[in-house]
Amino acid sequence: MQGDFGNCYFCATLAAVAERSERIQALFADKKANLAGCYLINFYVNGVKTAIMVDDWLPAHNGALLYGRSKAKGEIWVSLIEKAWAKLHGTYQRCYAGWPVHVCDTLLGVYSRERANKDHSEQEWW
Repeated sequence: MQGDFGNCYFCATLAAVAERSERIQALFADKKANLAGCYLINFYVNGVKTAIMVDDWLPAHNGALLYGRSKAKGEIWVSLIEKAWAKLHGTYQRCYAGWPVHVCDTLLGVYSRERANKDHSEQEWW
């Protein structure tokens, strides 16, 4: 995943969540692409599962995606999830700041808190 934008907390948290592919798959209500190009992305807003619908018209300039994208050619899951995140917040510009714990709450539906990396193993984190 890469991106040239200020939404680093979201992108970094999404990359961490993507270490377990089943967590990313759980965000998508439908597991297959569809001809309409519309997707339901499941977030948790205040602990309540909330589906956000987005289409596959993604912001681009000169043929290059403007925001987050997958390094793998042809994959758009990063862009779709980020578009749903921007829609949840109103616009891409309104989601430039924040904290990873809030992103985790919304993506995973579990309460999150900050902790020092050096004090815990990877297994303890998950």
